[in-house]
Amino acid sequence: MFNYEPNETATSIEDTVLDGIASFDIYPYPAQDQVHVALQLLQTAYIQLEVFDVLGQRVRALAEGTVPSGVQLFSWLPNNTTTGLYFVRLSVDGTVQTKPIVLVK
Repeated sequence: MFNYEPNETATSIEDTVLDGIASFDIYPYPAQDQVHVALQLLQTAYIQLEVFDVLGQRVRALAEGTVPSGVQLFSWLPNNTTTGLYFVRLSVDGTVQTKPIVLVK
């Protein structure tokens, strides 16, 4: 059981639908030369899609702006990035979900 206050947004890595308007998947897992993010929006929305390292530093911005509904594909080429754990953070109209990705070089 989870307790939260009204007007709080609850998110987790296990959620498949972000606030009822979006979902996203990251592949391949683990990744080597390229990371793909498949985003499905149920309505047009303002998004921010970013990659962070384990220290919370932004490594790469993949997208920012208004995106139409439907499936959108984004790619990240981690050429100068070291092996390790990273996090892909999706913000849709202020609601945030984060998923891990492992890079193996």
